[in-house]
Amino acid sequence: MTTADFLQSFKEFLGRYGWPTDQSPWTIVEQWESLVDQAAEGYHWGLYEFANDLSVRDLLEKAFHDDQFGRFSQIGIMRQRVESADIRLRSMFLPGIEIGGADAPWWHRGVLAAAGDEYLDDVKRLHGIEIRH
Repeated sequence: MTTADFLQSFKEFLGRYGWPTDQSPWTIVEQWESLVDQAAEGYHWGLYEFANDLSVRDLLEKAFHDDQFGRFSQIGIMRQRVESADIRLRSMFLPGIEIGGADAPWWHRGVLAAAGDEYLDDVKRLHGIEIRH
């Protein structure tokens, strides 16, 4: 399968899930990597914004399990980059602390060990978890 076929399939995939179709698969991966970079720098927004920003990882997970992409080698390259970012993000979560239901993916259950005041205040107010700077 050609790169053009992959890009067209991904464009259709984005449309099915209500995402702008003018983005490339690499742009979506870069959004995930950027969010992980923001978390590493001390995420400066609140918990609600973080949960919303995690939707890009949800989309990537759907792509990785979509049968139409199994025939494209590009999905494997995307998966490698996402897995590298995943490892980084997991290391930023408080060990043994999770929020949300057990059926939620790990990236929605983790709590950042270091973040800005708004995030820390939200985690304390909504989940009773106090994180010290």
